[in-house]
Amino acid sequence: MDIDILIAAVHRLGSIITVLVLYFAIFLFDQWRSVRYQKRIDKEDSFTLGIRLENIEKEENAQKLLELYADKFSSDLLRNRISDFCGLIHLAWGLLAFIVQTGVVITVCWYMITKTTDAAVLAWSILGMLILVCLITWSLSFVCLILTGRFPGEAKSKRKWINEQYRNNLVST
Repeated sequence: MDIDILIAAVHRLGSIITVLVLYFAIFLFDQWRSVRYQKRIDKEDSFTLGIRLENIEKEENAQKLLELYADKFSSDLLRNRISDFCGLIHLAWGLLAFIVQTGVVITVCWYMITKTTDAAVLAWSILGMLILVCLITWSLSFVCLILTGRFPGEAKSKRKWINEQYRNNLVST
């Protein structure tokens, strides 16, 4: 076995494994942040409704909570429209980043097969791209949170959840 091919394989596998581990770490961080944010929202909602925090998700309070969410996340409010728009930008940015990263991996593999195994070291560029994408994504989310008090797309997802609750007849209309 040629040592250049082995080194190229290590570069490819190493970069892909590192990116996957980083994706998993980002996923865990986002889950932690989401849970923390939801706890803050639950505190605000329980205070607004005058319901004890531990009772906020009980069925007898569902109608009050849905009415609060309907007002709070209404598409009539400018901040919710901005949040919806930021959600669209967030989605488009994520898709573009995924396409570019996939293109880089395919291009590096193609160059390794057709030209030279020296191109394998370029597989590590996807790690730098992932870090840059994360920083830009988190910056966009932070700006949206500062401008609207909501994360990108949060208002739209809450409205969708409200509609599902009514559609499933979980709450009387």
